[in-house]
Amino acid sequence: MTEAYDWYRMPHRVSIRCPNCGSPAEYEFAAVARIKRKADIEYFQKSGSFEYHLFEDSSGSRWHGAVFYHGLGGITLGEVSDLPEGCRAEDWHHSHGLSAGSVTCHACGCRRMHTLKWPDEAYFQIDYKGKVLWAFDRESATVLLDYVRSETRQRDGKWKAFLLHIPSHFLKKKGREEISKKLGKLLLSAC
Repeated sequence: MTEAYDWYRMPHRVSIRCPNCGSPAEYEFAAVARIKRKADIEYFQKSGSFEYHLFEDSSGSRWHGAVFYHGLGGITLGEVSDLPEGCRAEDWHHSHGLSAGSVTCHACGCRRMHTLKWPDEAYFQIDYKGKVLWAFDRESATVLLDYVRSETRQRDGKWKAFLLHIPSHFLKKKGREEISKKLGKLLLSAC
């Protein structure tokens, strides 16, 4: 099992190994919205574009919700034209608490619902001395490679908080060359 070291905020899209072929694939968390009116529950229960769920929050309160899986119905959330009155595409938000989403692989054509096991399924991960270093996607893996290679280790920009949480095990000078080679090779293989 891959160690889930602390990270600041999970992006709503991450790169994973395709469950069918092992190639780089995109995982996107499902989007969830509260159903505001009881009269709309039936619409979401019968809809081919949404899943209806009765959710329970941490205080035990139940609420009706609609779940949208990106990339599965042949349309985007913004293209759903028959939403009930008062519902807008902007009402849906990615829900990391569900671990449910969709996977899309351009190599084999896989496109389906998927329950994410993060960071075990991270595509951009390497092993170094029995510990696993991972990144969310190609962009964060590239930034991580530059960071590991650097002697000054400046943390700025979009991935600053992510870099702050990289375990020191991966940042020691003696591992720099091996880790850089492994990350570089992985980035090349994902082209």
